[in-house]
Amino acid sequence: MAENQSQLARSENEAKSTQPPAAPRLDGFRVLVLFGGSELFGQERANLEVLRALRELGLEAKFVISWKWGRQQIQPELKRSGFAFIEAPFGYLWGKGLLGRRFWQLFANLYGILATSWRIFWETRRWKATHLYASNWTHFLYAAPAVALLRLPLLFRAGDELPMHSAFHRKISRSLFRRVACFVCNAVFLQHRLTALGVPASRLRVIYNQPPRRSPQGPTVSPSAPAGACVLLYIGQVTTHKGVPELVEAVVALLKKGRNIVLWIAGGSRWEDKLTCELKEKGRQMELAQTIHFLGYLENIPDLLRHAHIHVCPSTWNEPSPNVIFEAKQESVPTVAFRVGGIPELIEHKINGYLCVQKTAEALAEGIDYFVTHPSERLKAGKAARRSLEEKFSYERFRREWAEVFLRTSVGTGES
Repeated sequence: MAENQSQLARSENEAKSTQPPAAPRLDGFRVLVLFGGSELFGQERANLEVLRALRELGLEAKFVISWKWGRQQIQPELKRSGFAFIEAPFGYLWGKGLLGRRFWQLFANLYGILATSWRIFWETRRWKATHLYASNWTHFLYAAPAVALLRLPLLFRAGDELPMHSAFHRKISRSLFRRVACFVCNAVFLQHRLTALGVPASRLRVIYNQPPRRSPQGPTVSPSAPAGACVLLYIGQVTTHKGVPELVEAVVALLKKGRNIVLWIAGGSRWEDKLTCELKEKGRQMELAQTIHFLGYLENIPDLLRHAHIHVCPSTWNEPSPNVIFEAKQESVPTVAFRVGGIPELIEHKINGYLCVQKTAEALAEGIDYFVTHPSERLKAGKAARRSLEEKFSYERFRREWAEVFLRTSVGTGES
């Protein structure tokens, strides 16, 4: 009996040793989050997932949002999620237009830097924040004077490449390099880009995204599809750099080959209405109204994915880590995408998705057609996509790695 108990104890210890370590607690950590965007794009959703996960470990977060742009989408989402927030001016984007017809915005931006920094400085002191958190070059710029004065550890989640196209942008980016305690990149692709810009490896960490938790409110609009049709789903902004024109062209080519497919396009932005109208008009002229459906902005994306067979992510720019690929994995839907940015880190070709050889409509049509004409491979790839989310991109790993970043950059315990 004693020997059996000893063996049982050894077995339990061995089982425990194979389990990943639990995420450390973050009680007493308070982070002020620079969140001056206008809409709930992928960057905003990804950052919300970081703070939601860390809140489960005891961290407190307070968001600084724009009083001009943040009230339509950002503020309601923060309220729904139970996050505290304050408002600050922030300002407009920085570009050559500020020296031309929009010169008045330059003065608004200069005021935005002073007023936003003042607000952040005093809120940090009053609230006793332990960390500052940013994920956007522009948001950092508007807070730069306060960040310099406060000297708190600054964490920067790099979800896109930093702007280096002008002397002004390079100067601010180098200021950011000096000030950040840790850059958390959402892809190895971005880690390599920052390394090339001179950021020390000791201040770089790669932590992949998680599927964003969307609001279940509102009905899902699922258009009817012909019997036996393969449903293709696109989720995101309707823009040229997201490859939507190439996607529509690829679908037209497949229809000419006699493929029984429909395309659902879920998403949009008030900034991109022109392209949506152009593509709708093209569909009307080609009598594709029953084949290509523009669903507009929808929140209940998981339910929409459950009705789809193939997810298409045709970004033509170097997109580091699209949230929608993780959302598709969660619902066991394989993704067809171009080999750009960090996307090849998320998809294994013909294992859990399809990586197109070139950034063309022809190559995209070939990738889609592979899963349309090989339904058994499509099902296998969907199951493999779900497994990859659980094994390589698990939530517990995500939460633990982010907690470790905060602990390592704490004042007196790490880089600060």
